[in-house]
Amino acid sequence: MEEISLRDYFLILKKRRFLIIIITVLAILAANIGTKIIVKPEYKSSTTLIIKGSEKVDSESDQSYLNEKLIKTYSEIVNSRLIKAEVGKNLNIDLNTKDIIQKVDVEIIPDTDILKIEVTGSKAELVAKVADEIANVSAKEAKNMISIEKVEVVDEAQVPKRALNSNTKKNTIIGLILGLVISIFLAFLFEYLDNTIRTPKDISRHLRLLSIGILPRVEELVVFEKPNSFESESYRILNTNIQAIKRNKDIRTILITSSNSDEERDIVSINMGLAMAEKGDKVLLIDGNLRDSKLHTILNIDNKKGLSNILNEDLNYEEVINRHGTEKNLHIITSGSDISNPSELLAKDKMEDLIKELKNEYDTIILNSPAIGAISDALTLSTISDGTILVCEAEKTEVEDVKKGKEILEKAEANILGIVLNKVDVEKDSYYKYYYKNYSYYKD
Repeated sequence: MEEISLRDYFLILKKRRFLIIIITVLAILAANIGTKIIVKPEYKSSTTLIIKGSEKVDSESDQSYLNEKLIKTYSEIVNSRLIKAEVGKNLNIDLNTKDIIQKVDVEIIPDTDILKIEVTGSKAELVAKVADEIANVSAKEAKNMISIEKVEVVDEAQVPKRALNSNTKKNTIIGLILGLVISIFLAFLFEYLDNTIRTPKDISRHLRLLSIGILPRVEELVVFEKPNSFESESYRILNTNIQAIKRNKDIRTILITSSNSDEERDIVSINMGLAMAEKGDKVLLIDGNLRDSKLHTILNIDNKKGLSNILNEDLNYEEVINRHGTEKNLHIITSGSDISNPSELLAKDKMEDLIKELKNEYDTIILNSPAIGAISDALTLSTISDGTILVCEAEKTEVEDVKKGKEILEKAEANILGIVLNKVDVEKDSYYKYYYKNYSYYKD
């Protein structure tokens, strides 16, 4: 079993990068928005007062002691129930309700005559009003209780611009870390749960078969219509790999089939035939799909007579052969007239005899067949073919479906040459570009 390399991990993350980005962004937003919704905001505002006592003494140290004592006394007055009740009355609030005002702190600034009043609460404007009102009310009441010459406000309370517990940077970092952890975990989880064929490594790892070609998503005859394109080059590489196999084995007849019905075997068969023909091989393409034939439609050729007529009406194959308009080395036999018993017709000895006769005329015969499944057509054709190629659609064909198809072919003793990975979306990202760039030759 092949080990997963660091590059594989990197490619998985790159492939799922949009998932990672989206989840991480959502996590950051959730961390910041959630904090605002769940965590009650705390605002703090303060005002400072300078206090001078009216009582005078000769000694400077004694005066300092008196002032310090006075300030301590003043601080107790600030926190008294009398002051809180008066402030609450003036502002029409209850200072004992913790939901509004959490606490009132009085701080004596060391070595000064300054007192700081700090108010913490859930409303920004209110804490500033409460701080100023406490300063005003306490100054008024203190003059009636202790010997004070003057109480002046040094700094009025300011409305706080942000909450104490609003830490955007911290919340963003937490959201970023959680988002990355969750999204990366999900990326690898989805990759693990994804049971489709995605890369050549999936083919070798799960199916123990050769990957002999990686074909981009096309809906046209690219080898003929776009001969210098990246897409047409992929078919030439497929042809190179097939030729390498043919050198080691006597392979003249190749069956093209799949485990499902939508892998576009017809497009693959035609482009593969064109790639072989342009290299000089004399190639015959036979449409063995007598139930849902499409080759004649794609190639825009007549289908009045074809394979079914040869098998059913004793026609000579030369009477039904079509020649490609431009590529002289490519000949085509279409499916022919509609029939009610395709399986029985393909199973006749005449089909096998026809293939044997055609081998004398052509270097390579490509048999395009239905998918392996409920009908036996593909299985029948595999027994008279020298080799079978399974076509899989990238990121759609499931491993279990291919395994079932492989088992069916192996029971029939079909020679499975390998798998062609079709409809690869190379432009989506570099996930497949890496494999394609490094897969330009046949590996035994």
